[in-house]
Amino acid sequence: MKLYSKCKNNNNFSSFVGLKIANEAYKNSMLANKSSFIKTYSYNSFQKDLYGSRTNLMRNGRMANELLIPHLFWQCGLNAVEYFPWKMPKQENTQQPNNGLSSKNALEQDEKFLHLTGLRSIPEVIAYLNTFNSVSKDMLKDIEQKLFVLSIVDFLTLQSDRNAGNMPISVNKSLTIRFAKVFDNEYAFCCEHFGSPRFIENSGIKKDEVNIDYVISEFNKDLKTGICTNFAPNASSTTLNATYKDVAESIANYATEHPHLLPVLYRTMENLDISKAANCLAAKGIEICPQYISYCNAIVNSGKMQILQELENTTKNEK
Repeated sequence: MKLYSKCKNNNNFSSFVGLKIANEAYKNSMLANKSSFIKTYSYNSFQKDLYGSRTNLMRNGRMANELLIPHLFWQCGLNAVEYFPWKMPKQENTQQPNNGLSSKNALEQDEKFLHLTGLRSIPEVIAYLNTFNSVSKDMLKDIEQKLFVLSIVDFLTLQSDRNAGNMPISVNKSLTIRFAKVFDNEYAFCCEHFGSPRFIENSGIKKDEVNIDYVISEFNKDLKTGICTNFAPNASSTTLNATYKDVAESIANYATEHPHLLPVLYRTMENLDISKAANCLAAKGIEICPQYISYCNAIVNSGKMQILQELENTTKNEK
């Protein structure tokens, strides 16, 4: 199992979406800011409305997700990388936008993120972590609970890109393991489809009423084609034939099979609040358009109802 280094220490940095990190102006700016992650898409136009070019809509959705979703993880008891608007130095002879997002360093000194290649379920991750001598039973229990919360939030936000390279579990030179900050949440709420006029029209994202059935049908297509690399409690829900309902059922079954996690499931669903997250951002002067908040709310509420339905079905089957 190889280690995956996003940033080793305060003198290192990482880039997303095509930033040329060899550029000295970027490098010096990043080091001065002690940043670990940056996003180079502009989010500014998303403050007003959802209109504009399809490319900008998709990019703005990704930026809005990075701003919103950390607040959701905080509501549910997990730490997460917080992004801030950041004016980046312009590169010469390029169309690269210079209004982006930056985060403070996500790791402690001499830490790396574990690259959990091939591990797509909670039992698989826990079994692997159990091979580290530094990991106690209590620590494994704590990480299991946090992975469960991660899988719930990812499901409720239609996260389509939780993969081996962005699992928030770190290790240091002493091989000490910890659950670090959750990061890389941009591909949530099906925003990768915002470049499609058909999706924009049929999803209702620009209207007062969101077509949840259509959004879920598109999400199911992503699951079946492998475009969506969701992380679910049970491995059976990460196969190519999985559906949105399968992932909800996996969450419900895992909580039922591990009764100590049932209160965690209910508490996570109760605490997760999109509108509250948007209000926290607004208090910092970061406005995200009401249409997108309504769209995200509809998706989250649908997910909560689906999990509750699967819990009810599980209870009936046990009887």
